[in-house]
Amino acid sequence: LPLPEAPPPRQVQDVMTGAGGVVTVTETTDVTTAIELMVGRKIKSLPVLRGEEIVGMVSRRDLMAMLARTDEELRAAVEAALREQYPFGPRWTVAVHDGVAELSGPRHEHADKIADVLARTVPGIVRVRHPR
Repeated sequence: LPLPEAPPPRQVQDVMTGAGGVVTVTETTDVTTAIELMVGRKIKSLPVLRGEEIVGMVSRRDLMAMLARTDEELRAAVEAALREQYPFGPRWTVAVHDGVAELSGPRHEHADKIADVLARTVPGIVRVRHPR
């Protein structure tokens, strides 16, 4: 005789991951780290913490949408980030190829470092270069 099937779970606590198995990220966690966690642990979403407070969730779908941006969309986003966050900085010519941002313009070590940080805040940018 077949065994009777157990009734489906009725409460979230019956199917949730317990506190010991929860994997979280912070708002400043690198996107590649989040991807590695999701793939390595075979999980589909991660709670995002600010200190002890949950401020959001990031899912595989979120990351896939970000990675699906075209180089032209990424170029425009980098230019916008530079204009908004560094309005009085030098002007760079921005090109993006396969997620790698290339910032060309007058060389200034301090300004280039700031621009690198700002460009890396754009989801989908994997590296920043300053071609000579």
